[in-house]
Amino acid sequence: MADYYSLLAKLLDGLPDATAATRQGVYDRARRALSDQLRSVTPPLTEAEIQREGHSLETAIAQLEARYESGADPGPGAVRPAPEPDAELRPEPVAIRRGGRRQRPTALLAVLVALAVPVAVLAWLWRDQPRSAPEPAPEAAAPAAPAPQADNKFPERVGGAPPGPQPSRPASPPAQPAAPAAPAPQAVPAPAAGQGEISVAQRALIFEENPSDPQQPIITTGRALWRLDAVNAGQGMPLETVIRGTVELPQAGLTLNILIRRNLDPALPASHTIELTFANTSVNGAPPRVVRDVALPMMRPEETIRGVPVAGLPVPVKENVFLIGLSDLRGDVDRNTELLLRRNWMELPIRFSSGQKAALLFDKGVSGERVFLDAFRQWGQLPAQ
Repeated sequence: MADYYSLLAKLLDGLPDATAATRQGVYDRARRALSDQLRSVTPPLTEAEIQREGHSLETAIAQLEARYESGADPGPGAVRPAPEPDAELRPEPVAIRRGGRRQRPTALLAVLVALAVPVAVLAWLWRDQPRSAPEPAPEAAAPAAPAPQADNKFPERVGGAPPGPQPSRPASPPAQPAAPAAPAPQAVPAPAAGQGEISVAQRALIFEENPSDPQQPIITTGRALWRLDAVNAGQGMPLETVIRGTVELPQAGLTLNILIRRNLDPALPASHTIELTFANTSVNGAPPRVVRDVALPMMRPEETIRGVPVAGLPVPVKENVFLIGLSDLRGDVDRNTELLLRRNWMELPIRFSSGQKAALLFDKGVSGERVFLDAFRQWGQLPAQ
């Protein structure tokens, strides 16, 4: 069952002034989003399933209001109310049930997205963020790929410097200008959403902090796949083109599913959203891998050149699920679009529940570059050449 209480408490705690009227506005938004999204799932949910999720949301709202009325601190650090008696018996909703029987919450994730980035919270959090500044020239490529650096959310470098000469890492990663724009493919027409070309596997790696030797990270290779898809954008709306990415790291026991879409909600201060869902694929009795935090993705022009973070805000949704809202400020939109389209390598710093830091590094390749170009073309957001 979705943890509506913790999510709502975190959002309300982040508001500058969580008055009764403001709280009711957040609750009403949550109710509308829940009803609209759950009823737009294909194949449809049963009425019992819809009512169960609605009951869970109303229970969380009642618990929060009771704490506000009593004067207790209902913030995310407060002790969470005991779960319902049968809560432990209910299966946690997952993106796709085993056996492919029913896609579950695309809807629930969309509900949590609507809750996780309301207008008041994002506007307040972004108001003090520095605007984009001129960026220094890019550094020369190192002889070998360095372990990806974390951004300012994870200040320590994962695993230290790898073998070979490395420049010292500054306190915060230097920003770079976007790589020169490569000409968009002209001969290949944009495929219909959901009917793109067969994905071609691209290179992927994960650099993990090594407790026994901090100077030598554990490096595991995998593959990345990119494709266009079409998803339900809401009741009465046409299918929406999205970018799907899958990063498979079987030896590390981890898979990352990426969903990039444009934002169609005018009340949401984000140009696009990036949904990140980690799946544990550990075998042979290995402990499950739970991702606790993610930082902003950093786009690299080449595997060996430092990356530049996109402008936005990462928000935890539930265990192993995160949402990144990309800034809708005009300058940030142009910069983010340039980074996503013109830089081929994406770096994602993460932190596991154990405290171990890691970074995923994966390539778009030619096929991924075409997917991104086709998506932005179908969204009508392809920059002028």
